[in-house]
Amino acid sequence: YSHYFLYLYFCRFYFVHDMTQIRSGVAIGLASLALILLFRKSIYLSIAAFILGIAFHLSVILMLPFFFLLCLGYRFESRFPLVLILCFAGIVNVYFDYIIDVFGLNDFVRISAYLNGDYDVKGLSLFSVYFIIKVFLLAYVICFRWRSLEYIGRLVVYLVMAGLFFQVALLNNDALALRSAEIFAVFD
Repeated sequence: YSHYFLYLYFCRFYFVHDMTQIRSGVAIGLASLALILLFRKSIYLSIAAFILGIAFHLSVILMLPFFFLLCLGYRFESRFPLVLILCFAGIVNVYFDYIIDVFGLNDFVRISAYLNGDYDVKGLSLFSVYFIIKVFLLAYVICFRWRSLEYIGRLVVYLVMAGLFFQVALLNNDALALRSAEIFAVFD
């Protein structure tokens, strides 16, 4: 009966927990590939990969602004938007609960589990070694190496900054912050 036990265990835990992780991993990979394909001017393949990524897991919709910026030919030359992103992250962090109430996101089924604490995630801290090293390396690149970066390098800096934005802006909700930041973690 051991194979029945393994089958039941697999069905009980794997599909409920791990398939979500696999789905989000596939979606993040496909959305990231879509950005790279769009950068390389493979527009139709990029659109197909992005739609397929969204079909796997809706969370990659957070990459949509970068998809549109690349479609519009934005060059990511200025460092000023990066400063604005950090300032905006602080504002969202302070007014997070108010923003959730104003937009009625508590009733949105797909993220309500994150908002009401159903996801048990250990406390996220901005004082982790990984976060601090990432911030210092990003600051170094932005302050001292920006002019030597090529277009793809500046795009990656913006994508890493987007991950930092979500981690800082949603710090009051550990599960949502972690899930949002993971979408851009492949570019770290």
